[in-house]
Amino acid sequence: MSMVERMAKAIGCIDRDRCSFANSNSRKQNEKCGSCEECLACARTAIKAMREPTGGMITAGFEYAYDPDPAAVWRAMVDTALAEKSTAEMAK
Repeated sequence: MSMVERMAKAIGCIDRDRCSFANSNSRKQNEKCGSCEECLACARTAIKAMREPTGGMITAGFEYAYDPDPAAVWRAMVDTALAEKSTAEMAK
């Protein structure tokens, strides 16, 4: 499964109103959840938004820069992105 498909599946499972295959009476249709064009488009948009890392993500990448496993660098950067507070959360 590609990264776009994995992300689309996650979007479809969370936002079932968005996914044209979600909430179907058919189990076969529900298994397709996240594979509709709407979810795939959202996934591509989300991945594009991550193209430019935040300062925190860059710092995390440098901390793992000498790790022999490039996936460890990627995971550290994504974990940092997930932990970052939104502008609205910081304003509270």
